[in-house]
Parts: sequence; C-alpha cells; structure tokens
Amino acid sequence: MPLSKPKISALTTRLLIWYDQHGRDLPWRIKGGQKPDPYHVLVSEMMLQQTTVATVKNYYSKFLQQFPTVRALARAEVETVLQTWAGLGYYRRAKLLHACAQTLVTEHAALWPQTVEGLKKLPGLGAYTAGAMAAIAFHQPVAAVDGNVERVISRLHGLTQPPKDNIKKIAALTQALVPQKRAGDFAQALMDLGATVCTPRHPACGRCPWAAACVAHQKGLQEKIPAKVAKKKPRSCYARAYVLRDQHGKIYIEQRPHTGLLANMWALPMGPWEEEGYQHTPPIKAQWRRVEGQVSHIFTHLRLYVEVMEARISTPPQLNGQWLSAPALEKLGWPKLMQKIFHHWRQAA
Repeated sequence: MPLSKPKISALTTRLLIWYDQHGRDLPWRIKGGQKPDPYHVLVSEMMLQQTTVATVKNYYSKFLQQFPTVRALARAEVETVLQTWAGLGYYRRAKLLHACAQTLVTEHAALWPQTVEGLKKLPGLGAYTAGAMAAIAFHQPVAAVDGNVERVISRLHGLTQPPKDNIKKIAALTQALVPQKRAGDFAQALMDLGATVCTPRHPACGRCPWAAACVAHQKGLQEKIPAKVAKKKPRSCYARAYVLRDQHGKIYIEQRPHTGLLANMWALPMGPWEEEGYQHTPPIKAQWRRVEGQVSHIFTHLRLYVEVMEARISTPPQLNGQWLSAPALEKLGWPKLMQKIFHHWRQAA
C-alpha cells in the first residue's frame, strides 16, 4: 500500500534531520550552502560506481588536480586519463567520463543540461548517474536509485523480490519520497543510510530514523529483504606476462589494444588469456625464465591466473612500446593487475 502524504513528509523530515547529524564527511560533499560544481559531482559519481568510498577518497582529489575542469579533461589524451585512473578498476568508466567531457565541451559549450533527460544524453550517464547529477548538482526533485537505495526502499516497503524484478516500482516509491527542497541532500542521505545503517548484513535498525515505519523491521525480515540473487562463479583464465630488461636494467612496456579489458593501458607484454591453460607467446625470442609462483586477479566475472616470465637482452630490438627504469615503473599509473605482476617479479628477482 502506498504511503500517505503525511507519512511521506514525516519520513523525509526524519531522514534529513538524521543526515544533518550523521551524514558522512566526504571530499566531494558540499556543505554550508555552497554551490556544487557539476563536474566535481560527476567525477565522484563515476568513481563511486562499483568502487568503495574508502578507495575513491584516495583518487578523487588526485584526479581533480590533474584535470581541474571539464575543459581540462576534454583536452587530455585518453591514455593520460587512464593512467590517472589506474588502480580504480572498471576502466570503461574513465573512458566514458572523458567522452562525456568532450561531448559537453564540443556540443554544449561546456554548459550542463540540468534535467535527467538532458543529462542521460551525455556519454556514460545512465538513469542513476543522471538522477544523482540532477538532484545534487542542480537541486532537481528527482530520485537517484543505486544499490543502497534499492535495499532501503525494499525493506521500508517489505518488497521481498530481488530489486532487479522491482526496478520501476522502487524508482516510483523513491520518487514519492523526494522533497521539493533539499533534493540533493535527500539523495545523499538515502545513500548514506544504505551504506552505514541499512547495510546488506546486520543492519543497525536501532540507529535507523525509519525503523518505526519499516515493514521489514516490523516483521523481522530485514536480513531476508531484499531477496538475494546467486552470483555467478567467475570463470578462470590463464596468461603469461613478460618482464623484458635491457642492458641498463630498463623494462619494456607496451600499450594494450583499444578494446577489451585494460584497453589502452600501458602494461607489461602479455600472452592471450585462455581458459585451457598458459600459452607461451613472448614479445621477442630470448632466454625466458619462469618466475616462481603466480599472480591471481579477479575482474567482475573473471579470475585471471598469471605466470611471470623474465629475460634480459643486451641490444633492445625495435618495438612499439617504451623502456622504463624500475623506479619509473613504480610511479607509473597502471592497473592493479600490472602492479601485482610487477611487485611479484620484484620480490622473486
């Protein structure tokens, strides 16, 4: 049964009071009546997709130092953007963020659309990101529904189905709660409630401002709502990575293909990723030696096992990559997989 307007108003008021007292102190949060920068909001929202707040904190300020404005990001080469993003994972987000900046500058003179529909036309902005941008950056009274919000609303209304089966209903129920004023604060409050109180496991119902109205809490079903969908077991793949050094100790790296995982990133040469086992496909002929042990790394639906091979040559051949010293590689912005491989080699060397 839909909530009455007085109950909706009471819930909204309680949540905003809670947020004023308990909202998280985050680098991208705007307080004290300051006007939010839409570009800053977009960077934070793109980084936070499928990444923890603790991890994003370490990257957000660094990224804005490198690309302080949307025009600066639009001017940058995508390879530079990917290097600055390195370590956050899900690199498609960085490429979409870069494409969004370029579209905004070239087609909109760096003037932001301020409606959900207008924002959704920009590269990389789906329903959630466009809603969050509209609410937080432009104070539009619209809902922003992410995984945390889906869980909170499902429990509040006692929706037992998995959220993916209730997308439209959850969006409508969330929209009904959005106030005309402080829509941005409400959106962030709802996210904070899901992240810190109404957590997937062991929700802290005793600290929840909505506990008295929550159907799941009243029925003791908060641990069972929403229903969980079994995750697919990641498939396993195997590959070899190659550490090739010249007579000065410099190490060869090359740019990965423009498509696929880790696209455009600078990396150690790697053979194909195969499910059948390791294939030996070195970048050049040399006396290759296998480094003891292996590296494992999990992508979204893939677990990759990597054997590391090393070789040293006196005269570097003509290759399309570049040769860097080990200290330079330590400072290089590159994916976590490559960091793991490089550190594994250094420890074994």
